[in-house]
Amino acid sequence: MNNKGWPDSHVCNAMILAIKSEIIEFVFKVLRKNPDLVWTQNERNINMFSLAVLLRQAKILSLLFKLHLPNALTCYVDDDSNGMLHVAGLSAESTMLNRIPGAALQMQKELQWFKVLSHFFSLL
Repeated sequence: MNNKGWPDSHVCNAMILAIKSEIIEFVFKVLRKNPDLVWTQNERNINMFSLAVLLRQAKILSLLFKLHLPNALTCYVDDDSNGMLHVAGLSAESTMLNRIPGAALQMQKELQWFKVLSHFFSLL
């Protein structure tokens, strides 16, 4: 598929759904074929990096860094004027934290997530 055809296709929606579902193999194979898809955004103009951060998808975020995709994505701002660090501070979707029993374990998971993020941002 050429770069002009992908915005009108269902590939963008599939990429966003794959990130939400943490289907790493799909994301990896599609981005290897067409790296421009990294600029895919959802309906609120949240790009793939920000979406991976918002959904606490460390494996997807790691994949995006390993593919050496543009660092400009980390500086991108969504429709709500949220940059990457703002998105990191937003609360995770309730379904993500509801899988972890107890407030203390949820807080521990969030602290681990911020350690992962600080590692990734130190690489930029």
